[in-house]
Amino acid sequence: GLPIWIENAGLYSEGISDIRHSWEHAHELSKHNYCSLIYDVAHAVVEANNNQLSEDCVLGLVPWEKVIEIHLSGINHSPDGSMHDGHNQPIPDSVWKQFICLTRILSSLNREHDVFYTVEHTSPTWNEHQDNYYADFEKAKQLVYQATPLENYHTQKKRYMESYLKKIIRGEVPLLETACTQRGFDFNTLFSQWLEHNKLANKRITFNYADIPPHEI
Repeated sequence: GLPIWIENAGLYSEGISDIRHSWEHAHELSKHNYCSLIYDVAHAVVEANNNQLSEDCVLGLVPWEKVIEIHLSGINHSPDGSMHDGHNQPIPDSVWKQFICLTRILSSLNREHDVFYTVEHTSPTWNEHQDNYYADFEKAKQLVYQATPLENYHTQKKRYMESYLKKIIRGEVPLLETACTQRGFDFNTLFSQWLEHNKLANKRITFNYADIPPHEI
């Protein structure tokens, strides 16, 4: 079957007991090979504040070795004082603070896969604030770079690009991995062989016609 990625919610817990049970459940599910976790930083900060807890209270509950994607977004404040994540708001200091901590945690692990980082600035209102929009993306990139040991940066950059390409292929051809398995092939091995074939043939992999330099057309 297809892989499952589970994301932490930000609005539904009623205290530290609920939060702990949610992460224990996520941990159990993540023990299956097909299941990975998405950690939304704003959700964690919102959940902690709405329950009057420390914003970092969940960091020790998360099975970081199973986290495959990190989400970043802003936070909105309701008139009653409660919070919820805001895809129309700049990323606040509270989210950046926790993001710095978790990037250091992730960089210290001997992981079998790379982590995807997603800035969820999806509101159309960002068209009017493009400088702030791009500034958050650049800051996220710099913080990930700073947390990565320099000697591993270029290797991890290559692995990240390969992992992202796999993600795109799986999204465009959902049954490809299943078809490989049914025919006795390992998808990851075929993918690596395909990349190596393109490299030896000096071929370029592009996602659309506009990505091809004019002199190569």
